[in-house]
Amino acid sequence: MTNDRHLTFAVAGELCALPLASLREVVAGYSVAELPHLPAPWSGVATVRDEVVPLVALGRLLGYEAGPRGPTTRALLLCVDGALVGLEVDEVRRVVEVPATSLHPLPELGRGAQSDFVRAASELPDGRLLLHLEVTALFDATLRQSLAELRPRLGAAPPGAAAPEAGARGD
Repeated sequence: MTNDRHLTFAVAGELCALPLASLREVVAGYSVAELPHLPAPWSGVATVRDEVVPLVALGRLLGYEAGPRGPTTRALLLCVDGALVGLEVDEVRRVVEVPATSLHPLPELGRGAQSDFVRAASELPDGRLLLHLEVTALFDATLRQSLAELRPRLGAAPPGAAAPEAGARGD
């Protein structure tokens, strides 16, 4: 049995997780430029160490109403098609070890398009449900195409450009 480390975070009141290995870092205290005519779910761009990073409002992507950014809002940075992208979440919680045997698929009955982003669920020791998101599903063909169209507007590096070193860092 193997344990997988996941970063847990809150989005619109839901407790979610991503595999720690899929993240580059966690960023706090960034400024956001909200560019005109950005297609949803892009929420703007931030500059992180001299690199322009497009941001996705994860709550909006999951089908929730977008709330305002607050003091606990964080950007989870990951690499998609060679580009650094940020997923904005309401609050980062902690890193947890999740045994692979504790992951349970969601039932197909009643699942909507937004639940396609959830690969499994698990129960935390305190009884709360943790939704494990699938990075590949979050960045489907439509969002990847949108990112490709957005890149020239940002002057971002082309696919395959050097990405920051792997490893998640908290704030």
